[in-house]
Amino acid sequence: NAEPGTRAEVYWGPSDELSLADRWGNRMALGEVTDGINEMQFDVGASGRATFLRLMLVGPQGKFWTTKTTIVR
Repeated sequence: NAEPGTRAEVYWGPSDELSLADRWGNRMALGEVTDGINEMQFDVGASGRATFLRLMLVGPQGKFWTTKTTIVR
């Protein structure tokens, strides 16, 4: 359950940098999240290569990285 004030950040780049925020090539704040499905859409470019995505949630209880990285082609 998302506590009030919990926000999401998406990180992406040409390789999986796990939970090392300073190593990701790109970052974008997505704003506050709510319980249930939260959808977003953004352009990661058209390089023709794989792009790796990972989300971080930041809230009153601390920071939490998603357990899996998503690969977009």
